[in-house]
Amino acid sequence: MNKFHFWLGIVVLAAGLSAQPVVVSSNITDLGAELETVSSDILEVTFNRLVEEKNTKIFYDLSVGLKPLKLRADFARLSYHPDLAVAFHPRLSWFDVPVYYAPTMILDYRPNAFSIPAPLPEFGNNIFSGAYWRWNVNYFWQDNLYGNLHFGQAEEKGAGYGFQQIVRFSDASQMTYINQNWQYWPTQEEFSWEYSFLEIPSFNAKYADRIRNEFNSLRITRINYEEHGEDLLMREFELSYIGNFKLNWQKVTLYTNNIYASINELTSAQAGYRWASLSELYREYEVPYLEEFRPGLGYDTVKYSLHPYSWHRVYSYIEGQKKFWLWTGDWRVTDYIDQRGGSPFNYDNEENYDDNVRTMVWLNLWGFDLGQTVQYSIYRGSIYTMIYFLRLKTSSWFIDFSYNRTKEEWGVSGQMINF
Repeated sequence: MNKFHFWLGIVVLAAGLSAQPVVVSSNITDLGAELETVSSDILEVTFNRLVEEKNTKIFYDLSVGLKPLKLRADFARLSYHPDLAVAFHPRLSWFDVPVYYAPTMILDYRPNAFSIPAPLPEFGNNIFSGAYWRWNVNYFWQDNLYGNLHFGQAEEKGAGYGFQQIVRFSDASQMTYINQNWQYWPTQEEFSWEYSFLEIPSFNAKYADRIRNEFNSLRITRINYEEHGEDLLMREFELSYIGNFKLNWQKVTLYTNNIYASINELTSAQAGYRWASLSELYREYEVPYLEEFRPGLGYDTVKYSLHPYSWHRVYSYIEGQKKFWLWTGDWRVTDYIDQRGGSPFNYDNEENYDDNVRTMVWLNLWGFDLGQTVQYSIYRGSIYTMIYFLRLKTSSWFIDFSYNRTKEEWGVSGQMINF
């Protein structure tokens, strides 16, 4: 993580603008000496004291300012070590007028870190909550024990509060527990434990010369109430495995997602076991006038304990991306070669598996992405999803404004981004 992009990013994110810091030679090892030299017509950095404890640098009374915009971010204390930064009592001022304050702000770049909401307000409107608002507050006890508190109000649920606790055992193993309580709604709980294979497992050692491990994780989840579109689910138990491998053969990538779950769909009173397996093989090509071009093949199958329900789908797709000046276009065309069967659950049928086209076009201006996502069914000849969004995103976290025109739902939220 680039140190200067991180500090500048705090100011820029809170203000909704972006700028580039002064470049300092990367061979300077003393971070304090680096910061003392960072002062120009654009950026000014000052601090009262710097203490180094093991691999952690602690700044006291740190101030980062953007002179042309009259913006300044002040921190009572900032602890920084590779891949993790924790700011205590961050304050943002504009023309010396305070505009933002949070007790704690956490930026976790460590491998496989769970995401937590940014310490910002969220508000919106959806089918289960109606009009709602929520405020998030991060807290930090130590490197492997931190989380988020929240409170708010929802039109359909009343007053609410809750928390998210993250326990990090190692880079490979971590756990999160989320609890939400509402005045007119049952308590919502989610437990998830994940183990990530950082290297190819030993039983695959003989294939190591043919397979390069990109991502490989096993996760156990339990959710007692999950709002999935217009359906309410209980995942009493779910075991999932996700893997992404680079195969040296023909430079092909294999993606696989396998899930075994006990599902209770409360809105339809259907309950049973569900086993799903999705695998895709794709290859990336260099094509003139395109930044990305990927053709691929996929096989998707689901079986249920509720007989005789089951289905499978074979499909092919082409996706790519093109950038032009400030504009970026992202597209995918999916063709279903064979599909049979059906699902007993409504949330499974919610997805559209017709031949379809998905496009996303956005304009990047001053750090903002303003764009639209459209999904079009070739079989039915109609648009079934249209979402407008305004997004401010950095390498650390993003703030998202979205409006789903097809469902007439909108929301504003902030999110820390995983490693």
